[in-house]
Amino acid sequence: MQFMRKRRRRRWIQNGQLLASRIAKIRVLLSPLAFGSQEQFLRSPKASLSGLTPVQALRRGLVASVMTAARGFLER
Repeated sequence: MQFMRKRRRRRWIQNGQLLASRIAKIRVLLSPLAFGSQEQFLRSPKASLSGLTPVQALRRGLVASVMTAARGFLER
């Protein structure tokens, strides 16, 4: 039983690290914008992402879609 807990905890930590690295890639793309604008992009639902926030989409593995949405947000 203890082994299963360690495995789940390890997977949870790996998923968190993966999400953080994906968010970092998006922040690099949005680096010309102010931090507040980056936060607005990451936390607001987007129609281009089927109503998901970019963070939710990144958790689901939709990295390419979020990158496309970020480029569009940057061009506005």
